[in-house]
Amino acid sequence: MTVFADAPPRSDPGKLRKILHWFRKHKIAAVAVLVIVALYSVGFLAEWIAPHDPNFQEFSAPPNEAPSWNHWFGTDNLSRDSFSRILFSLRTTIGITGATLFTGTGVFAILFGVLAAYKGGWIETVFTQAGSATALFPELMFMILIAATVGPRYHAFMDDIVAWQGTELVLRFAPLVVAAIAASIGTAVFAARKDNGGLMVGAWLVGVVLFFALALSWFVRIEGFADFFLIFLVLLPFSWFGAARLIRSQVLSLREQDFVLAAKALGASDTRIVLQHLLPNVMGLVVFLFSIGFGAIASAEIGLTYLGLGVQPPNPSFGTLIADAGFIRTLKETPHLLLIPAGVVAAFLFAFNLLGDALGEEVTLQNKN
Repeated sequence: MTVFADAPPRSDPGKLRKILHWFRKHKIAAVAVLVIVALYSVGFLAEWIAPHDPNFQEFSAPPNEAPSWNHWFGTDNLSRDSFSRILFSLRTTIGITGATLFTGTGVFAILFGVLAAYKGGWIETVFTQAGSATALFPELMFMILIAATVGPRYHAFMDDIVAWQGTELVLRFAPLVVAAIAASIGTAVFAARKDNGGLMVGAWLVGVVLFFALALSWFVRIEGFADFFLIFLVLLPFSWFGAARLIRSQVLSLREQDFVLAAKALGASDTRIVLQHLLPNVMGLVVFLFSIGFGAIASAEIGLTYLGLGVQPPNPSFGTLIADAGFIRTLKETPHLLLIPAGVVAAFLFAFNLLGDALGEEVTLQNKN
């Protein structure tokens, strides 16, 4: 069996102990994680724990009602339950940020960052030019451009997607699709162990395509999906380049390390070097980028919706909640309609910033060592 000199160990039985020690060392970050987990939990479970339909106008309840036992956060100007709308707004923010970061930072940034640094050549040229092109278009201007030009055609296309029978077919055979995704992942792992890069890439592509087909078939059933998907498409080009550039810098440093040079000298394939030597050493940076990216993407989504370019009424979003309550009269008579959703947004973003600061310190220490 070939052993690569100075390679990082494959397993670490004390990982859980190290994580607990890190949380004891960074107590504020531990509190931030608890806040994030709590907010994500209620956001994911919004459909089951919300006491009312977020879009239902309860005419028996007065508009702009103060908090009560029946309406914990009161009602808005259309007699809709504010607590339920905040829960579903959390689901909206979590869904958009999660999809954008998983695709942008989790797929594109790692793929382009690692390949641009390790392979160089035309891949690095394409990476640089694509990043420079996205930097020329601020996301707000890009959103305005889409809304003014292809907005109606986009919504007509999405209506056809929602009505397409193929989504029903995918959901009907969802267990088989899940089994195929699991088989693709297993094949990719097997191919990686056998140093078969072509089979590994093909298996991952099949798994990703099937996963997105299943996710799309489920998401199109959610009211307002067209607005959510449009924000995802707008934010995606701006979510990967900054992260990919940092990952590229990290890989440029790692590829000159002794354990990578030793692996090359012993005849290790590029696939093996990337998967077993480079990726494990950039995952700490990726986690840090995720923590700061969530706050940035969430802020962009809320800001676009606040300006009327994102999620459209009556679908709940923090942008619309803050915009609807941002009048002088509302602030004087029912300030809770603004303060409560703004407080939830502040807690959400502040928790991610605290976690990002703590992870940033850890990444800095690792780079020094």
